[in-house]
Amino acid sequence: MFAASNLNAVYGYDLYLHSTSNIWYIDLRNGGQHCFVHCKFENLSGGVTGSGIYVSLNSGSITNCQFLNLKLGVTANIAKYNYFYNCTTGLLNCRDSSNNIVHNCSTGVSAGDGSRIDSNSIYHSGASTGTGISASSGNSGSSITNNIIEGYSGSGGKGISGVADIAILGYNAFYNNATNESLADVLIDLGGDQTLSASPFVNPGAGDFSLKATGGALETAWPGAWYGPASTTNKADIGAVQKGAGVSGPPGWL
Repeated sequence: MFAASNLNAVYGYDLYLHSTSNIWYIDLRNGGQHCFVHCKFENLSGGVTGSGIYVSLNSGSITNCQFLNLKLGVTANIAKYNYFYNCTTGLLNCRDSSNNIVHNCSTGVSAGDGSRIDSNSIYHSGASTGTGISASSGNSGSSITNNIIEGYSGSGGKGISGVADIAILGYNAFYNNATNESLADVLIDLGGDQTLSASPFVNPGAGDFSLKATGGALETAWPGAWYGPASTTNKADIGAVQKGAGVSGPPGWL
């Protein structure tokens, strides 16, 4: 669809790109300072590299976008508040992947070198044999905290799988995975991981990833409280959607 070499400061807002061709939608990996907000990329399943957005790892930012039925949702520096559905891999090598909803992706988030993966809701409805969060060989030093991972319950399915060393790990919540964690070395283990007795989501099949009124993911995130006035009593929840925020379904698309 669009590819450019060494092009800087490309901005996209309210784009809707839909195709069945075996092409990449937006390839800006050699430039920088790109930003895409409230865009939708859909139905690019052909070819080896079918992707929504592949932008510079140095300074690309992707926020409040949808990625549907793709081989690869996004590779960028920052990816926050996005929705990924039915992608082979939702997020790949992003330096900051946080507050994303990842739904029915074989690999939810694939960590890059030194990635921050925080407060994502990763769900699969089909007894997936894949991995919610993967730290592959050569991509070490990731921080993986405050994520909910559910449904990787097929043979060999894993919540978090790490061949590479993980720098910081903790306060992740798991439900219905064949294996919650299969890890190499963890340099700092914060603890706080939970194996839940029931799904924490209200109605994930219908796209509602808000948290139920009761459950272990509520007010148990690290570091344990919002930064703010001393009178603040609400604590942060694990996962992408904070209870009481009035959000159900993909953020930014209501």
